[in-house]
Amino acid sequence: MSTRVSRRDVLKLMSGVAVGTLFTPVPWKLLDDLAIRTQNEGWIAHPRRGKLGFVPTHCSLCPAGCALNLRCVGNVPVSLSAIPTHTMGAGKPCPYGLVLHHFAGHPDRLRGAQVLDAARGGLQAEAQWERQLQRWLKEAMARGGAQSVAVLDPNPGRALSSCYRAFLGSLGGGRYLVPPSQESLLRELSRAAGLPEGTQLAYELSNCRTLLSFSAPVLEGWGTPGRVLPRLRSVESQGASERARLIQASPIPNVSARLADHWYRIRPGSEAAFALGVARVLLDRGWYDSSPASREILTRETELLSLISDTSLDAVSLATGVSQEELERSAWRLSHEGPSLVVQGDPSSGVAADASVSRMVFLLNVLLGATRSQGTLKTKASLPLPHCLRSHGAVAATSLESIPDASLQLLLIDGSRLSSALPMAQIRRKMEPQGRIVALTPYAGKLARACDLVLPTSAPLEGWDEVEAACDLALPRFALARPVFDTKAEYIDPVQLLQRLSPDPKFLSALGPKPSYEKLLRDQSDALYELDEGRVIEPWTEDGKASRASSSSAQWEALLRGAEWYGEGMSWKSMEGPALIGADAAQTLRRSMERARTRALVPARFEQLCVLPLGSGVGSTGEPVPPLLAKLCRESTLLSRAGTIYLNPQTARVMGLRSGQRVQFEGPWGAETARVQLSERVEPSSLVAATSLASGVFGDEVRS
Repeated sequence: MSTRVSRRDVLKLMSGVAVGTLFTPVPWKLLDDLAIRTQNEGWIAHPRRGKLGFVPTHCSLCPAGCALNLRCVGNVPVSLSAIPTHTMGAGKPCPYGLVLHHFAGHPDRLRGAQVLDAARGGLQAEAQWERQLQRWLKEAMARGGAQSVAVLDPNPGRALSSCYRAFLGSLGGGRYLVPPSQESLLRELSRAAGLPEGTQLAYELSNCRTLLSFSAPVLEGWGTPGRVLPRLRSVESQGASERARLIQASPIPNVSARLADHWYRIRPGSEAAFALGVARVLLDRGWYDSSPASREILTRETELLSLISDTSLDAVSLATGVSQEELERSAWRLSHEGPSLVVQGDPSSGVAADASVSRMVFLLNVLLGATRSQGTLKTKASLPLPHCLRSHGAVAATSLESIPDASLQLLLIDGSRLSSALPMAQIRRKMEPQGRIVALTPYAGKLARACDLVLPTSAPLEGWDEVEAACDLALPRFALARPVFDTKAEYIDPVQLLQRLSPDPKFLSALGPKPSYEKLLRDQSDALYELDEGRVIEPWTEDGKASRASSSSAQWEALLRGAEWYGEGMSWKSMEGPALIGADAAQTLRRSMERARTRALVPARFEQLCVLPLGSGVGSTGEPVPPLLAKLCRESTLLSRAGTIYLNPQTARVMGLRSGQRVQFEGPWGAETARVQLSERVEPSSLVAATSLASGVFGDEVRS
């Protein structure tokens, strides 16, 4: 047998290997790796080599402030996990919290101050930003006085919030603006109800068995997800006696509505009518609470009782689109399957920014006995002022809607962490034609593109931050989110900025020659320790017991290690203010009822639809989110794609629109361009706009 290898044999072997390789994963894997390396090299994480360690901290994206355990290589977080023993978060952070360490490396991170260049049509780098900001402040004070200068704070209740108010006081009385949110709604109700100074309302969901929600996204990150979701989980996962039933009254077909036990698809703007109808049934059937606390409040509400008696269930049914039988059934559930709680969404959830509606919701809670000792509505104390701010006069908080249009010369927006979308169209109306908007934000996102000057702030885990109490926590709370990244990025410290802008040379002088956010937080911790009450809880320990710190330094060190400070609970405080529903508020509610009835009787005007938002939480702000999370959510359709509007097929047919068509519409956030999708769940007179997950670096054409 010949073993001679000819040239023909070699060629046959090479051809066989080449053809066979095509049927293996090798060439396709090489092509895939080559594509990834050439297209996304800048986004591939390259962890350092170093010591492996764990750092407990808190997520500061929203008031829930879930406790997290960061796994770090050196000073670089590479992964994180929840802390199951956390008192408030219960080890259940939201998807945004699970990728918290990705925010600092986002491609849209600002690397320096930028100013709007009208000639070039975009933001340009600005080296002399502080001199220009000082000039704008002096011009604003000269033209309109201190009242023309304002600070918009989406996260009130922090030590930094008190610093903003003191800064405006040092100017002679500027405007401290608070956009609508669950926490700000409760603070406004506390003031209107005449609760003692330093006392505010809070929800207690642990006592709740039936929850009525007016468009609040309770299953989509509302409150503290680790506390809310276990109370509202399905019957299959826990006993019926251990869960709270969810009644959703909302025109928006969101996740909370589709997963609720009962969804009433009310007409847009008919929340007040539904609440009046339920109150009418409770009073007519005698199903209301008659405890002393409830009687004390209701005896002052003569206008409300008169309004309820004048409201017929036929009118309510016409205005809301809900039958009288369903109204009576919902009232029975609230009164007989209690304790019950009624909550209201904010304007970012599609509820009109009307104080009379929120007051009506509060009084409905009173009728249901929420103020009892085992009720669902509690009072809690506010955090004390830091020592460095007690000698400075502070301005009071006011809502954005209450100030006149074209009255602001200079507006500073704290956009360092947004948990809901800002109404930029409304903000522009409040500015004078030559007014300037300055934003503190880590990203070149939607907010930055709408401002005249953008100052970079620290991203999560990159700088100091604090965590306040969410709306569903009936205890005062204070926790830190300290910097973890060993970053060399230059960002603006807001406390240092306010100290340099203030005309008062003694402003924040108690913090030393170089005040900082860290020193302000340390001062806040010392003020809490001097209360001689409250306890410190270290959520990562096995027992998680609360204990009194031995000294203010020991308390600060515990907070740096991820501990939390909690104050004492409070009994219900008597309300000493006037009636919540006065003559003006009653007239506003009557007009709201009449508008809802008119919309029900008159055919829908398809050229002017009611715009409702679909989306909530961090992803609805229009600001960048980590590319990985945005890509996963869009490809899996877990969240509605930004730049999408939903129309009823009847509405689309009358307007001559088809599914997939690109249209432009004017909403509360300004002019938007979006694609049309059809859905029978949308009211014919409404337009539902998806606000989740703004376009990022993975190819969306439309930015919402």
